[in-house]
Amino acid sequence: MEDAAAPPSPSTSTTPTAMPLLTTRPYQQEMLDLSLRKNVIIALDTGSGKTHIAILRIKHERERESTKLCWFLAPTVALCTQQHAVLTTYLPTSVGIVSGSHYPDQWKDASLWRLVLDTHRVVVSTPQVLLDALRHGYVKLGEDISLLVLDEAHHAVDRHPYNMIMQEFYVGLPKRGVDEEACKPAILGLSASPIYGSGDIEKEFRIIERNLDSSICTPHTHTESLAEHVHRPIFKHAGYFSPDPSNPPFSTNVAVLEGAVAALDIEADPYVIATRKQLAQLAPPPATPPIPYSREYLRMEQKLAKALTTESTFTHKGLRDFLRSSQDILSSLGPWAADWFVYTVVEHARRASNPYSNIMMTWKSAEKRYLQGILNGLTLSPVSYYVDDIVDECSDKVRVLIQSLLDEKEEAEQGDSGEPYSGLVFVQRRDAVLALAELLKHHPATKDAFRIGILLGSSDSTHRHSMMDITRQLVRTQPQQTTLSEFKTGDLNLIISTSVAEEGIDIQACGSVVRWDPPQNMASWVQSRGRARRRRSTFVVMYDVNEEKDGVVGRVERWKMMEDAMRSGWGLQREAQAEKRLIELGEDGRYEEGDFDEELRSETTGATMNPHSAVSHLSHFCAIISRSDSLNNRPIYDIDPPDFAIGSSSHSFLRSQSHPYTQPSYAGPWSSTVTLPTSLPIPNRTFCTLPRTYGSKLAAHRHAAFKAYKALWEWGLLNENLLPFTGGLDAGVEEDVKRMLEEVAKREGEVGIGTGIDPWKASPRGDLEEGAGGMRKVWYVSEMKIDGLPTLRFFTLKPMVRVEKEDGPKLYRPGKDTTHVSVLPKMRSFVDVDAEDENEEHVTIGDGEEVIAKAKAWTRMIFWCFYNARMEWDDTDFSYLLLPSAEESAESKDAMEAMRMWDERREWLMEQRLGRSEVLVEAGDSDANSSSASFVTAEDGMPGVAAGSSISTSNALSPVTSKLKGKVAKFRSDLAFLLEADAYAERFGYGEDIVMVKKHLSFGRPLKFVGWQWETLSEEEEDSVREVYRRKRPAKTSIEGEAMDVDVEEEKLEIPYPLLIVESFPPRTNFLHPLPPASLPKASDADVGMADPGPPRTYLIPANSGIAFYSFEEAEYVFLLPSILRWLGIHLTVHSFRDTHWSAKTAVESPPSTPSSVTLPTNPPSPVEAEETTPSPLASIPLPLLTVALTAPSSGERHNYQRLETLGDAVLKYVVGLQLYAEYPMWHEGYLTRAKDHAVANARLAKESLGKGVWRWIVRDTMLGKKWLPRYSTPRPGERGEDIQENRMDTSSSISSKVSDGGVSAGGGIIAALDADGAPKAVGDGEERDGSKKRVGKGKAKEKGKRKGKKGKKNQLSTKVLADVIESLIGAAYEHGGFDLGYECVKFFDLGIKWQPLATRLTSILFAVRPDSDVGVPIPPQIKDVEAMIGYTFQHKILLIEALTHASYREHVTTISYERLEFLGDGILDMVATDYLYHVPGKEYSPGHMHLRKSAVVNGHFLAYICLGLKRTYEAIMPQPIIDANEGMPSNPWTAHLEFSPAVDTQVIYLWQCLLHSNQQVMEDQTNTFTRYEKRKEEIREALEGNESGGVFPWAALTRLQAPKFFSDIVESIIGAVYIDSGGNMDVIKGVLRHIGILPVLERIVERDMDILHPVSRLSMWASRNEREIEYVFEKERGDISCVILVDGVEEVREKDSYRGKSSQEEVKFMAAEKAIRVFKLRDVGSLSGVGDKKTRKAKAKAKGKRRED
Repeated sequence: MEDAAAPPSPSTSTTPTAMPLLTTRPYQQEMLDLSLRKNVIIALDTGSGKTHIAILRIKHERERESTKLCWFLAPTVALCTQQHAVLTTYLPTSVGIVSGSHYPDQWKDASLWRLVLDTHRVVVSTPQVLLDALRHGYVKLGEDISLLVLDEAHHAVDRHPYNMIMQEFYVGLPKRGVDEEACKPAILGLSASPIYGSGDIEKEFRIIERNLDSSICTPHTHTESLAEHVHRPIFKHAGYFSPDPSNPPFSTNVAVLEGAVAALDIEADPYVIATRKQLAQLAPPPATPPIPYSREYLRMEQKLAKALTTESTFTHKGLRDFLRSSQDILSSLGPWAADWFVYTVVEHARRASNPYSNIMMTWKSAEKRYLQGILNGLTLSPVSYYVDDIVDECSDKVRVLIQSLLDEKEEAEQGDSGEPYSGLVFVQRRDAVLALAELLKHHPATKDAFRIGILLGSSDSTHRHSMMDITRQLVRTQPQQTTLSEFKTGDLNLIISTSVAEEGIDIQACGSVVRWDPPQNMASWVQSRGRARRRRSTFVVMYDVNEEKDGVVGRVERWKMMEDAMRSGWGLQREAQAEKRLIELGEDGRYEEGDFDEELRSETTGATMNPHSAVSHLSHFCAIISRSDSLNNRPIYDIDPPDFAIGSSSHSFLRSQSHPYTQPSYAGPWSSTVTLPTSLPIPNRTFCTLPRTYGSKLAAHRHAAFKAYKALWEWGLLNENLLPFTGGLDAGVEEDVKRMLEEVAKREGEVGIGTGIDPWKASPRGDLEEGAGGMRKVWYVSEMKIDGLPTLRFFTLKPMVRVEKEDGPKLYRPGKDTTHVSVLPKMRSFVDVDAEDENEEHVTIGDGEEVIAKAKAWTRMIFWCFYNARMEWDDTDFSYLLLPSAEESAESKDAMEAMRMWDERREWLMEQRLGRSEVLVEAGDSDANSSSASFVTAEDGMPGVAAGSSISTSNALSPVTSKLKGKVAKFRSDLAFLLEADAYAERFGYGEDIVMVKKHLSFGRPLKFVGWQWETLSEEEEDSVREVYRRKRPAKTSIEGEAMDVDVEEEKLEIPYPLLIVESFPPRTNFLHPLPPASLPKASDADVGMADPGPPRTYLIPANSGIAFYSFEEAEYVFLLPSILRWLGIHLTVHSFRDTHWSAKTAVESPPSTPSSVTLPTNPPSPVEAEETTPSPLASIPLPLLTVALTAPSSGERHNYQRLETLGDAVLKYVVGLQLYAEYPMWHEGYLTRAKDHAVANARLAKESLGKGVWRWIVRDTMLGKKWLPRYSTPRPGERGEDIQENRMDTSSSISSKVSDGGVSAGGGIIAALDADGAPKAVGDGEERDGSKKRVGKGKAKEKGKRKGKKGKKNQLSTKVLADVIESLIGAAYEHGGFDLGYECVKFFDLGIKWQPLATRLTSILFAVRPDSDVGVPIPPQIKDVEAMIGYTFQHKILLIEALTHASYREHVTTISYERLEFLGDGILDMVATDYLYHVPGKEYSPGHMHLRKSAVVNGHFLAYICLGLKRTYEAIMPQPIIDANEGMPSNPWTAHLEFSPAVDTQVIYLWQCLLHSNQQVMEDQTNTFTRYEKRKEEIREALEGNESGGVFPWAALTRLQAPKFFSDIVESIIGAVYIDSGGNMDVIKGVLRHIGILPVLERIVERDMDILHPVSRLSMWASRNEREIEYVFEKERGDISCVILVDGVEEVREKDSYRGKSSQEEVKFMAAEKAIRVFKLRDVGSLSGVGDKKTRKAKAKAKGKRRED
């Protein structure tokens, strides 16, 4: 503010790094010392540095009390911002500001306030913010605040928030020293004028002192210092002559306006007409005895009588106010200003009153039309800007003002100060400010002398409803701050201002201040005078010479004397007597009667509420309970006795009165009745204060509101802070989920492994047994049967699940029939002696047995050829083992024989590789073999050879040894099963039983052997072979590892024959996915069958190539086993999930999770450890369905959870909605919606997923065949593994909200990362799933892998994935067992809801439905009509009445409105539509397509169309005259003899006409919308019901109906009513939906494959795909609105329509989008024509760039 140095720009919370130095003046130190001793109100002039004293006081308090806050209060937001900037500059601590821009009224969570209190040491706010926080228990005055600073403290009177804070929260606290934890804070008040009125100043001082528990103080010791720094202005008086009443000034425009106002007829006002119409509808029919008037009728009559008596309707009151303002301007400023004001305001009002204008949003259409008719009848003259006209038509007051301003300016410019002139004119009325500023800007004496700005109040409430609000549109030229800034810089030197500049505005010291209107009180005088504080300044008060000189001058002189006395010795005497005065001063009637005689208190938070604040609290509660766009949802107050007698609004009564609009006055007492909106389903909505006991209407209303609010508290509709529930009902859930995810991340970070379950890991019991060498592993034996291949023995560390052939994995291979696989555990029978029963148990084998050693060697061998780069030769600690079965069947005889032959060949190869010497690691190739040394003996088991086999150790190594030349062979693991092709041929011949060939021995993937090329190739073909080896041939290396330098460029490679003919194996590695149509099985051949026919073939030189020692069957295993193991891993994962959570032995209930107790299970419970309980019905869900539910899209599997998640989402919302509807019968729709949204929110579902450990069974890893490796049982340190059983977690960790690699690695494959679009993306070779070191066999591959690994991105476990799996499990349960099983699944996850079976809930809802006889009035006749329209007859008619009752309906107090039923019907409709789309035969819609089609029939536009079209037709009889065809109708029918015949008179009743409401706006909306419907219905019907295939959903036409929300609400509420009445029968619901036309449209959308993509969405998608930028530009011109679509800044489409309001903008946007789609041909398959064509785009871009250059 002006008291301190110029502050920096304000911020919400800033702690400056360098504090400017403060220089304290003596009088400031005096006031500071006084404030340290007691509570004081410092009374100093503006500019004396009061804020400086406050800063010093805050510093001292911060040193004294560091645990509490200092709270600085300022009465306006602008002053708060200003003071916050000053405090931030000079205080070395965090200073926060809480203003309306932060929406503190929406801070319903105490934790938000606690964050503010904990992170700031000083808080600046308006007093209302602090008062609300205190009332709701968010802030405790005694516990949280040690110093309270009140700027402009003279406001602390009456009901100002300053006084409310003191009276409600300060008075009851103990004094300091009694209880330091909760004591009264110190008070420091700041004011330039500690008075608030113009009466007894001494009494006013005493009241402020008492209210603030402080003493008013001024400096007494250092007055000279004060006088040195504070400069009082020179007081002047300027007298003027007011107009002579006998000869008043004349204004043409004012006279025209006077005539129009005099001609007004209140009966023609639209408000009066509409109210009379409503009154007639509410009037009871004539009856004997008479039917009493309803409350709504009496209320409506009071409104009408008041309107007739006061003529306070919008138009009449507005025009009268306008006339009064014009007359005041005419009297005070003169005819020119009055003519300008009337003409300007009328022109703006004409534009604003256009029915399609949005200038004044609060003006109603009927009022606009009526006002426009009156304004159009005014013939006004624009003002003349000729100099003589302006001068001649100015008042004497204006002339005196101009002369005074010119004199002050001349004196200032001629003075010695050198300061430029600056002036400030205070004007009381804002309209006079506008007129005076306009006059001075054009007056010849001032237009060049002064640069004029305007300052008006910043209040701009959108709820204003007055015609004079139009004046607010006249000065929207620049913000207030801009005007002030320009005044400071000298760009402006004269400000015309309302009282807004008196206080609270940082405005520079002025040389001249003029009061156009005399100050109303001492405070106004002191505040405005404080603006004139230059060393040489003047303060001019204008007065009417004829009337006010003695009054104005006398008041000012008395104020001066009182101020001087206050700053003299009298002030010392007052301070000495201050305490005595506070005791003697009693109540002075500042509040309404009984404002604090009752209190509602929350014991939990300490929040309080009394009658004083009850009205505002109740209004706030009612304002947020409905989303209706046509309803002012507010409580209605009825006063008793009423202001007007019954019948006082009738025409007969008015005619009988000599002065019809008079009413005898009544002085009380009063009582009040408040009626809450019908949308509140509470037992009683009417609260009365009978008998009449209150002396004012306001007091009666406040106590009625208090009774109502207290009842809401008792019914549980308020939170512990005495506020309505808002937002999530449990705000801590998202934080809980974040912490749980952080725990998962910490687990991975500490242990270095994934946290999903390992489906192959041994169970806690039975995985070890006593062996010869101690404890050893136990392997469970199964048989794996693959079609066409010999049976394999399958060893696992846990009992294997039985997988029959028909249920097992199906493998799809090119050129082959579908391959089936079964896995059958080997069982043995035993007799249980105790039970005398014969049981079965798995066959097991100890880890040290010979067969296990063989299985380990064979498992390594079978995967080594393809995957050795990621395996280690010595590591055979696999999680599963494979070995050909010892049993030989007739079908497998040949295959087994071939496998034995190749086994013998491998034995021979090992003999050649090993010889009789120790195996050494090849020099220089330590990276190629991860083992430091590999010493293999026959006892240890030869590589690839069963232990104990006989291997010759002779030196007969003819082909190989001949190459060694006597040197010792060195074993290389990468060559374990490879032999040079020429050596192979020399030893085994050129046979055709070879399967796999490697182009290079030491690297590369195997190729498929085709045959031998004996015939000489052509020269061209030989050159191609040479080119292959010349380009890619590495430096030649001998088998001993010695480099052989060969100059490949000079040496022409000789082509030896025969050559190897090879081709690549197909890239397909995952055979679980069906083949695309082009790759369907064809005639089989004798090849491996893994490739598509016709791949390119390559010729290889045998000497440079290697033969892999694998049989055809073994090659088949190599290719098929990864897919089989992948399937089995997923199958075991899902089986484990079901056993863990839902089996008979493990159906254990998890404790309900709470925000304050976040515990993540460290390990899933094991079936054998869990307590045996009743089996969960969820265990009946089939494993295939459960597999889909647990499979994430990132897994790349054929089926994932997305479709089930969409279905489950609908089931979840339906079930939760029904539970909430039944559990909370007094919750309105707003509470129900928020509670449901909270329960089904992703954060809540994710919390349950984490809490129950479900996330650990999510299958998210992708099978990347080329990077696959077998699963290892025990990861080495630093390596990736899946073991989590030994992991223990610290549940207090806190890091990121997303983690990597949670989930399951089902088959041992490398987990893929996800790219930005969620598609699988391979992890680099050099890193495993968590980026740690993997098993590496070759050095080059390792280094290459490391480089690639840096590019990989971790697979992330997000909140959405966690939530989606919960919903997919719910969908699976519903799919298998309907709503009952779906309910069980939702219940399993708790969600913080009280659960009861659906049937029980429906029974309780029906039981609560009142009998139809309890309605209290006859059943409305339209009920039967509605039943006929929907094709359903209600058993409980009251449900249909509720479904048709709008929230505005006030006729039946016992009837609630339709919002609750609409809430229920919304979920039911969504459920039915989703269920239909999920099960459409042959479609398999994706979630996106389901959503699009569902949205088409559940959106508000379409449902409104359905509502508008539902009708019932009656055929009535009406006699019609028989007209002779030749003669026609007689010229005089009254005298002619006519004959009549009965004729059919068709009557139509529409559903929307049956709505029960009491709202004029609803009536207008119904009529206007139906008119638009009649215009558009054929277009919409043709689009929806046409017979041609395809078609486009009529989004644009539906939008152009502009139907208010209540049309669609009717349909949904009726659905909800039918659901309850039918006992939840979904077949009945579907029948109703079919009858009213919703299901048929949905079926046609599916059958015709209708284009349902929204046009705006389609255009946006097209732009995104083609990297284009779309912009919509709207242009208004002459009653039309155009929408221009710019593509990359170039106009492509333009569409125009008539402007009929804001909704027209949306309509024309849809029309333009539809046109763009046609122009760009976006509905043509694969079309990129027109603007979308790539070539066209480039040409346009080039042209656009050229235009820019030009």
